[in-house]
Amino acid sequence: MTIHVIHFMGSINQATAGQLQDLTLKALTSGASELRYHMSTDGGSTGYAFALYNLIRSLPIPVTMHNVGNVESMGNILYLAADTRLAGPHSRFLIHPLNWGFAAGVTIDHARLNEHSASLDNDFERYVNIFNERTEGAAEQIDIRNCLKNSARVLTAESATASRLATRIENAALPADAVTWWVNA
Repeated sequence: MTIHVIHFMGSINQATAGQLQDLTLKALTSGASELRYHMSTDGGSTGYAFALYNLIRSLPIPVTMHNVGNVESMGNILYLAADTRLAGPHSRFLIHPLNWGFAAGVTIDHARLNEHSASLDNDFERYVNIFNERTEGAAEQIDIRNCLKNSARVLTAESATASRLATRIENAALPADAVTWWVNA
């Protein structure tokens, strides 16, 4: 049994998503029988987070996500991809309203603004569906719709476990014989 640990500390963007995908596939082709991700992220792109979620859900081996600091915003979607989701004792999670920024000087017409609005609404529904599916049966239900539209919510490791965002609280450990990979954020 070969455990591979991928360390991801940074934002979810085109560069880091590409690296995370590349390292995940390299771990698989290098004989990983289990993948563990040690992560701390401030979130980032909705598109890349959903793509990474689907990649990780498709993997044919056991996957563990471990919050080793903060998992925020779209990082929660990436985190929810694993069946085993660990939270470090002093870690935290942030769920907050979705937003979409435009680069300075970008002008858009009415049709494009409607397209962006429809896309943001779709991202909202995808987030809600994934969150509810992956936390089903929680002792403490989180009103995810309210968190994503109105009021941010910070969860400790304990409250994340009660809401089934995390499956248990555990300190991060690196097995002595693990193969390690780093995403250069």
